[in-house]
Amino acid sequence: MKQSVFVTRIRSILNDNEGRRWHPAQRTGPALDEARLAMVCVGSDRVFRRPAERLFKDYHVALYADTSGSMRPHRLQAATIAAHALWYGLTKAGCHVEVCGFEDEVTEVTAHAQDVNQLHRELLRHDGGTQDYRAVRDGIRRMGGKRGGRIVCLISD
Repeated sequence: MKQSVFVTRIRSILNDNEGRRWHPAQRTGPALDEARLAMVCVGSDRVFRRPAERLFKDYHVALYADTSGSMRPHRLQAATIAAHALWYGLTKAGCHVEVCGFEDEVTEVTAHAQDVNQLHRELLRHDGGTQDYRAVRDGIRRMGGKRGGRIVCLISD
């Protein structure tokens, strides 16, 4: 899939801006509210509708890649490619993304996410047991004080 198509699909999923929403029962506006048009017979002048302002939700994503021993070597490479693709698409779609590796401990590697090879080398530096609950707990802690949509995503085997 092309990167631009991937980014466009992510944007359309995250931005709740598909379709138009209206404020009904207005005294003035650019469009008639057909559902309320019959109310003119009883003296109501609220027969117009106005488009609602749509707010783009601000999303924060914590993305965790499993770096435990069971992920070596091909699974970790696939997880690295997936983490990089998600980081790229979500960042281009306007999300705030943090990338971390996890095994016994959680290690932030966001600074290395721009280059898939550098991200892979950084994730390879860690090895231990899989403790998914630590990654989830860390993700919830990181997202706790942030406003808007919050997503915690784990990539594991």
